[in-house]
Amino acid sequence: MSYCGPKHVSDYSVAAVQDFVQKNPPAAFPVTQQAAVQAQTASGALYLAGSLQGSNVQVRTLVPLSRAPRSEAPSGYSIRVLNEQGSWFEFNLQLLQLDHPTDRAEQHFSVELPQMNIQRFEIWQNGVLVATQDNSDLVAGSTGQKQQKQQQQQLSQSQFQLDESANQLCVSWPAGKDASLSVIYQQNGEDTVLALNETTGQFCRDSSALPPGGDWRLIWRQQLSVREFRQPR
Repeated sequence: MSYCGPKHVSDYSVAAVQDFVQKNPPAAFPVTQQAAVQAQTASGALYLAGSLQGSNVQVRTLVPLSRAPRSEAPSGYSIRVLNEQGSWFEFNLQLLQLDHPTDRAEQHFSVELPQMNIQRFEIWQNGVLVATQDNSDLVAGSTGQKQQKQQQQQLSQSQFQLDESANQLCVSWPAGKDASLSVIYQQNGEDTVLALNETTGQFCRDSSALPPGGDWRLIWRQQLSVREFRQPR
């Protein structure tokens, strides 16, 4: 296929992926937080990573994890998250140290949340509100919101076509505006990322290093909305 050529992945992407797929025992939440998130942590974690420059925040990765969330030590930055049920949660942000030059005014962060549908989040620094992002504000106008919801509702597993042959997995999916797809191979609870935040409707990845069996996790994201589809290998 013409779209099966190799694709460059930056050092930052690789480092971020390796960080969140490692199977480390989760640390306990602070006592004041533990009661509030206990029910949600049982369903797994949600890895959120992005960049912050002044009051502008950009989400780069939002992927469900197959384990409980891991808390971070205080860094002076925190994130407050509003779910669709109207409940607020607060977590420490981890500031990432990159191994390549970046704009000094731009800071990269990550956090692991209990799995939830995010309606809004706020980033605070030492008690001062720095940046916000609201899922409803990311789509301009009520027409745009209706179209986004309709697109999400119409998504089905049959729209994600996987073809593995000659040690390559080729994927075809309904790419759209602001939508991305991550492909994760899972076996015995262990995750291996093959594609992260892919935006093209057709792409291939090398699968020669994967053992037999397992399942594919297909993570579709549009802005702060996430859906997961699973297919046996």
